[in-house]
Amino acid sequence: MPELHIRPATFVTAGTAATAAPAFPGLPPTGAAQPGIPGRGRVFTGDWLANGCDCHLYTDGYVGDLIRRHHGWAVFRTTRAGAEAIVAHRQNTFTRAMAERAGTGLHLAGALLATLTQLTSITWLGSLIIVDSRLSTADDTHVEVTTPDADGCYTIGWGWAWDDVEATDVHTIHGGSR
Repeated sequence: MPELHIRPATFVTAGTAATAAPAFPGLPPTGAAQPGIPGRGRVFTGDWLANGCDCHLYTDGYVGDLIRRHHGWAVFRTTRAGAEAIVAHRQNTFTRAMAERAGTGLHLAGALLATLTQLTSITWLGSLIIVDSRLSTADDTHVEVTTPDADGCYTIGWGWAWDDVEATDVHTIHGGSR
């Protein structure tokens, strides 16, 4: 039987990255989480974050609690730090895509509009997360506003293909315990 080598994941909390053992405080040990059952302390990611490095299946993941499944995909609750990391990652992806379009000679406003037809825009408005999919879905009403709950946590789902995965499969894990 081949020997399995697991590399430790990099965890980000409070804006700093550090390499830690796979046992992240508050997360169950590898193999202990039962997918699909609501509970505490999981790592969530999606296929858009796959294949980013040679050492892990996913480049980024976010700590949260599974709330439910919607059409098979995870809807989870995360801290403000986790939500900030999700929004920042999406904004970086959006900005790169827009810059690529502008680099082909497209005027900046045209690059913005072209990117909006491909990608959902996610921004902060105070403590609110605004998920604007109007142009990418051709639906003038497809805007979601995510508010923090009484504990300051955010429910993440937005119809995206989120899934809970093993922490050891993720290179960088964002967010942390409350």
